[in-house]
Amino acid sequence: MKEMMDYLIGEAEAWVVHEHNHLWDTGKPLAQNDIIPLEKFFNSNTLDQVRIVYVDQIENPPFIKGLLDKGITLSLNFNQVTAITFINTVVIASPKLKQEIWLPLLFHECVHVVQYQLLGTRRFMELYIYGWLSQGMDYYKIPLEVDAANLHKRFEAHPDNFFSAEREVMEQLKNHTYA
Repeated sequence: MKEMMDYLIGEAEAWVVHEHNHLWDTGKPLAQNDIIPLEKFFNSNTLDQVRIVYVDQIENPPFIKGLLDKGITLSLNFNQVTAITFINTVVIASPKLKQEIWLPLLFHECVHVVQYQLLGTRRFMELYIYGWLSQGMDYYKIPLEVDAANLHKRFEAHPDNFFSAEREVMEQLKNHTYA
C-alpha cells in the first residue's frame, strides 16, 4: 500500500504541475460578474490567481493507464468530471457545464485553490491520494473533496451569509487527521 501511495503521489504531483504549467498561459482571469459574488467569500489574492480554461473533455492522467495495465480497477474517470483544479488553474469541460451550476462549481474549485495555497502542491497531493485510498477509492469520500463540497453547499444554501473561505479551509485542515 505504501509503495502504491508513494508512486501515485509522485505521479499525481508531476501531472498537476505539468497541467498547470501547460494550461496557465491559455487561462482567462475570472470575469467581473464572477468575482462580485465570490469576493464576499474569498480574498482578492485568491481570486486574482484563478485562471479558467475551457476544454471539450478532461483527460485521464497518463499514470492511470499503468494502473489499469496492472489490473488495478479504478472508479475514477476524469473524462466524466465537469471541472478540475491544477493549483490555481480551473479546467472546465464545457459540454458538461450547466449554467445553473456555474457559480457553485466555481466556488468549489476556488476552495481547492485555497487548499493548494495553504498546503502546497506536494502536500495537497499526499492528502488527496491518501484520502482517496483510505476511503476505498471513493471520490465522494475524499476529505479534501468533502471539505470543498460542504463549503460549496453552505455557499449555495445561503449566498448572503458571508464567510471567509480561507479561514474555513484552515479550520477544516486543522480538524483532520491524516497519515
